[in-house]
Amino acid sequence: MLKALVARMPRSIMAAASAKFSELERQLKAKASSIEEVDQQRKFAAELPAKMASLVAEVEAAQPWYAALESMRYLLPEEDARDKLTGQSWQVKLLRQADRSLELLEEDEAKYADEMAEQQEAFVSTINNLAASLTAAQQHADVSKVDTVAKLVADLEQQLHAAEKEAATLNAREGLLGRSATDYSQIKQLAEVFDPYLQFWSTAGAWKVGTCLCKYFIMLRLAW
Repeated sequence: MLKALVARMPRSIMAAASAKFSELERQLKAKASSIEEVDQQRKFAAELPAKMASLVAEVEAAQPWYAALESMRYLLPEEDARDKLTGQSWQVKLLRQADRSLELLEEDEAKYADEMAEQQEAFVSTINNLAASLTAAQQHADVSKVDTVAKLVADLEQQLHAAEKEAATLNAREGLLGRSATDYSQIKQLAEVFDPYLQFWSTAGAWKVGTCLCKYFIMLRLAW
């Protein structure tokens, strides 16, 4: 009875530690789906020894219990013996997995770098098309078409914001790859040139909507 009670302690310790080691293993094996995740996985692998330190201490805390059982000539059940061996081998297992993961991350990085190069080529076309659209929008002068033009400039404003966001993302990824940032200042320049037209047509559109609403409420009051 005493031996069974003593055996319960290291069994519990090993089960808890193994569950935590398993979670580290799951994170270590996670597939990176972007350059950002490649960077995150590398950092995780670098921090692995520190993350395992407390778990290794937990495993070591079970050793006096195993020693006590051995002194009692207690033969561990097959499952307990397997759990003991698994717990003691986790550190080496995960360090080897970290080395393998780093090799795979090199391959992932190369793949995502190639994909980014294609994205950047397409982005140049996006910027050029946006510049042409902005130039065309600035030619509008017929206030009678305020509804159409106000909607157009609002859409172009959203495209400018999207381009600014994509430029920031691409520059950040270049940084993760250790590359110099590509100059996308053209987007800011386009936005600055377009802003007066945006303000005019946005204000004109809002004024027309407000005027229509006023007329509507006046008619309602007259109807009362």
